[in-house]
Amino acid sequence: MKLSDIPENEKTPLVKYLLEVIQELKEENKKLQDELLKLKKETIRPKIKPSKLNNSDEDGDKKSKRKSTKGVSKKKRK
Repeated sequence: MKLSDIPENEKTPLVKYLLEVIQELKEENKKLQDELLKLKKETIRPKIKPSKLNNSDEDGDKKSKRKSTKGVSKKKRK
């Protein structure tokens, strides 16, 4: 709503003041929305390199850095 849309007999100082405040808030809101859009476009996900745990050697066998626990009882593993 603009000040010109209000009839002269209803343009009290309070109405004028409130319309000014509304206009200022609209402008501030627009600035904040623009800033938010700018920030969202600049947000970049970090580039994470793929895990090297599943890499295989030249023979096609998977490497494992862990020692085998095959044949060892649970009591000895703890």
